[in-house]
Amino acid sequence: MEKARNRIPSLPIASVSTVVDKLSDHVQNADNSDCGITDPIQAPRETVSFVSFPNNMGTAQSALQIPITDARSETRALNGTALLQAIGRGVGNFAAHEIAHHFLGDCCHMDISPDDDPEARATYNAGRCSAAADPSPWKGFWPNPKIYLHWEAPALRPLNKCLNLGFREFSLTNPCTLD
Repeated sequence: MEKARNRIPSLPIASVSTVVDKLSDHVQNADNSDCGITDPIQAPRETVSFVSFPNNMGTAQSALQIPITDARSETRALNGTALLQAIGRGVGNFAAHEIAHHFLGDCCHMDISPDDDPEARATYNAGRCSAAADPSPWKGFWPNPKIYLHWEAPALRPLNKCLNLGFREFSLTNPCTLD
């Protein structure tokens, strides 16, 4: 989440820390088919998100092409740090994505797929739990051409608008989307 937070340049770090501290209590471990989920049918606004450690763990293996099929391959994978870093990176990136849903709901290219929009490659707002579709949540970048993780402009602009107001100004009934 730290890298996702640092991609919003105009936001004072103290404001983001307050927001993350307040909302991270709601990012929990869940076992679902996605790497993270925020139920959009919460009234008046999204308030609970889930990030799946098991799904991020399995997808990190796929993203790094580290198959674990037996005790020997498991030992080999765990002797290095790449897989553990990829799992942590995936959990953090999906947590940042799900927290953004608290502010943006389903607008602003949240959950966009790189299959539908090539500009969504390596973005925090893309929402697929698929190493084949987009390995960047676990690798930290889109492989070719190399594109580092970032917020796509349709999500970044309203996040800046909302978060620049500070957490105290955030209202559960007032979405942070651009008019």
